[in-house]
Amino acid sequence: MGTLRCEAMQLLRRVRVGMNLAVILGFRDWHVHHLVNCLWSLSLGWLCEVPVIVVDFGCTEYYAKAVKMITSEFNMTLVRVEAPGWSRARALNIGARAAQEWPGVETFVFTDADMLFPPSWAPTVAKQLPVPGLLLTHSRDLPEAYITGDRIARSDRLANEEWLLAQTTPHPDVGQGAAMVVPRRWFEYVRGFDETYSIWAAEDNDLVLRAQWSGLPVAWLEGTFVVHQEHPRDWATPAQLEQVRRNREYLLARMAEQGPVVRNPEGWGGQSRRPEEL
Repeated sequence: MGTLRCEAMQLLRRVRVGMNLAVILGFRDWHVHHLVNCLWSLSLGWLCEVPVIVVDFGCTEYYAKAVKMITSEFNMTLVRVEAPGWSRARALNIGARAAQEWPGVETFVFTDADMLFPPSWAPTVAKQLPVPGLLLTHSRDLPEAYITGDRIARSDRLANEEWLLAQTTPHPDVGQGAAMVVPRRWFEYVRGFDETYSIWAAEDNDLVLRAQWSGLPVAWLEGTFVVHQEHPRDWATPAQLEQVRRNREYLLARMAEQGPVVRNPEGWGGQSRRPEEL
């Protein structure tokens, strides 16, 4: 671990001179211990030196208090917005808008509150900076049995890449949003994730297609991975599952049309269209 940390800090100096990152994720009434584990993994190495923005997307009182306490404990930024229901696309867009307040941030990393970042991830990304295009990260599934309360966060397992590899299995690459590394200027040009997608599903695939349609290179990071903390999908109502189905239908229609690349014509991330976006 000492050698890896030393390498990471050396790469941090390169990042500070060149391109800076902001890590962005959304949260709404979800598994709090997943969020704790996620932020704990992000606090390792040089990722603790970059902005980590957690968007509280309309949490109810109990979860709102928990998220506020957790982000404060990790010294990470909390953005609270009122919202009637979950929208991953809009939550991440709001986080990207908030990241615009940090000078020097030129790359956005979009992820989820149930992801873990092993020690190799940050140094691997740092070697790619400035990013030539949109970078995707392979993910692996950690069984729910290992994620009881704060069992992981109280051990050294998050820093043990061999343990993570041994206990996880590859997640299908159809899921492209586990940890997306996206150039800020391009993301702002296309006006973020398409907010037509609500709840979750397909907004990440849509962004990848728009990158390809616009000629932006898309590649998978090699030599690293992120870990998905498995959980039951018992939260979704029939109406929410119907919206997920509509999202996928909308994606198929977009694939047939192959565009347009620029979305959200009236504004994105909770803000109206700016004059420079006209």
